[in-house]
Amino acid sequence: MRDIKQKEYLERKAAKQAEWDAWKKQQEEEEAKRDPWEEEKFVCTTLMTWVTSLLPKEEKVVAAVETAHPDGKQPLKKADLDSEDPFAGLGKKKGKNKKKGIPAAVADAGKSTKLKLSFEDLAVWKKLNLEAPMETSQLPAKLAELKEKEAWLATAPPKPKKEKKEEKKEEEKDGEEKKGKKGKKGEKKEEEKEGEEKKEEKKEEAAAGGDIVYADALKQHLVKALNELLEAKPEDPFKELYKILFAASLTDGTPPDVKPVEQDDAMKEYATKFDLETHMTNVVGTKGKGSGPAEGIKFMLSDSGDYFTDLSKKLKAAGGKAMSAEELKAMDAAAAKAKREKEAKEQAERDVKDAENAAKVAAMEAEGKKTTGGLHKFDASEVDQNGGDATADDFMDAFGF
Repeated sequence: MRDIKQKEYLERKAAKQAEWDAWKKQQEEEEAKRDPWEEEKFVCTTLMTWVTSLLPKEEKVVAAVETAHPDGKQPLKKADLDSEDPFAGLGKKKGKNKKKGIPAAVADAGKSTKLKLSFEDLAVWKKLNLEAPMETSQLPAKLAELKEKEAWLATAPPKPKKEKKEEKKEEEKDGEEKKGKKGKKGEKKEEEKEGEEKKEEKKEEAAAGGDIVYADALKQHLVKALNELLEAKPEDPFKELYKILFAASLTDGTPPDVKPVEQDDAMKEYATKFDLETHMTNVVGTKGKGSGPAEGIKFMLSDSGDYFTDLSKKLKAAGGKAMSAEELKAMDAAAAKAKREKEAKEQAERDVKDAENAAKVAAMEAEGKKTTGGLHKFDASEVDQNGGDATADDFMDAFGF
């Protein structure tokens, strides 16, 4: 059965690889059809438009047209009015060349000012291997450079393609040199890389249909958690177990490949003090049931964490005193018994109150009075809707307080 599943997995993997290769080839063909200098051409056109907008515009000379009137009279001009007006020179003249987005100093061809450019603007010019203009006096020269660049891009040869194989060989060569320099550190990284690859292989096998036994998987997670506990020996092991299992529930659920540590006397004493093995056996028996995909173990790890959270609360309630599984079971039984006794006592008190209210209602109805109210009955005829001389104490007595 395992060989059949492995064969099916390899076939699916080969089909996915073929599909990926076909898609990659299609992408490369589409990329080859595109203009390799498309981005540079767009940037060049944009910069030319920007530079042109900052250059001073050429003034168009319009020839004056004289209009002849039949009666020989000429229309009155504004200059004639200003010459006769004694206050004509006192008004403020509006500045020219104040167009939106263009500084007045830029429009003045006879004066050069600095341009405020951001780092992003400078980077755009660098894409064309050109220096950005720093002053307005440099704009005409930059426009000429952009036109030359545009002409070159129109007939530019294709970009050289990078050889991926050569780059890969160089990276491997550099990796070997770094490994020789780093020594043990490089070997450790290689081991970690191999461990990650094994985890990925296990994940792919699970995704290919290989189910896992949840009891065995949960046991492996608990073995790993127990190893960490025996090394650290925290005061509250159950709280620490919750943290470890919660962190494991956030992973892909792959069972860790670990073995129980060899316990020394201190570890054995610690495990016996909190009866850890018994609690873990109970968790595996109650939570790890059935089999299925590896991701299903994540929910069981979360439930197991809640189990140890309850044990942590009980440990805190006992003042940090460690108790065995049997002692905790007796503690739960005593708590349940006390809860039942408390509920029975409260029910008996409610029954006594109900009996007293029933007797009071019967007595009031025997006298022909109408009883109203909820828990505390009273005679409606004794209530004055328009006020009265009763005090707050009388009100409280009426309701039985």
